[in-house]
Amino acid sequence: MELFAVVADMLGEGLPLSYLFITTEENAAPLTKQSALIEWMKAIRSLGIDPRFTLSNKDQLEINALKAVWPGTKHQLCLWHILRALKRRLSQNENPGSYNALAAHHAFPDINPVFVPLGQMSAKEKVRTDDLLSCAHSGCTGYHVTSSREAANSNPPVCQWEASCHHP
Repeated sequence: MELFAVVADMLGEGLPLSYLFITTEENAAPLTKQSALIEWMKAIRSLGIDPRFTLSNKDQLEINALKAVWPGTKHQLCLWHILRALKRRLSQNENPGSYNALAAHHAFPDINPVFVPLGQMSAKEKVRTDDLLSCAHSGCTGYHVTSSREAANSNPPVCQWEASCHHP
């Protein structure tokens, strides 16, 4: 059973406005939980509740429902849930695996596609020589990741991640 709540800020205090308990059976149709959340949130919206921001525990169905009902509202992850997830992950004492900057950039375009975490760099790489070159070709919104030496020898540079880039 899951508990969802709408809580308003009233003079710096939390004021509960609505609660919803959901139990979803394992064999329930896909998106059953999301549909129930959307209906609940629509009922809340119909009462004139229009939040400036929302918080969640990174439940994608909940985030989808929030976006469907209040598309212009800023969504944030709950700090308590973030800290709990970090504590759990760090307590496992396992290697988290390699960070893939290009995959992260595809999912979130504001992430620099040449970023490499310090822990993944070799001693030689601690001083980066990579250039992030914006593609100037018409219709291409891609970036080209090449080292300074490769940039001098490549004309045009090969787009390593933007499949739609076809240089004339």
